[in-house]
Amino acid sequence: MSKTKRKRYTGAFKAKVGLEALMGVKTVGQIAREYQVHPVQVTQWKGVIREHLPELFESPRTGNQDSQELVAQLHEKIGQLTVEVDWLKKVQAVGSVTARQEFITPCPELSIRRQCELGPLPQRFLLRAAPESAENLALMRRLDELHLERPVYGVGG
Repeated sequence: MSKTKRKRYTGAFKAKVGLEALMGVKTVGQIAREYQVHPVQVTQWKGVIREHLPELFESPRTGNQDSQELVAQLHEKIGQLTVEVDWLKKVQAVGSVTARQEFITPCPELSIRRQCELGPLPQRFLLRAAPESAENLALMRRLDELHLERPVYGVGG
């Protein structure tokens, strides 16, 4: 059993047949016989032409505006990636972890989270405990003394 190849028609041929069907001079059956295609294909091509015909008369600015927005977005992305690459080059030149921590600072171009994602430092290196006030240290010391004097205080019972 041999397989027959499907016929492939060019866009120009489809347009010619579809336009002839759209004009309505001949019936779909007559056109199909003349061009040796199935009547369903003629009807489909006629529908495609009918759908896309209004696009020929629309203003070309809509596509141009979309492409301009896309170009602007791509330029913005290129700028962001350039900043990130420059920052990475600076950080890679530094050897120690503490020196690398100094590079991670608030900057308008790169957020601290993004700097940690890019750089060789996880965010946990940035978490530095805030120094306790003298008053708070005195209170914690007094609580420790009370607990050592009477360890059963605070135990439910």
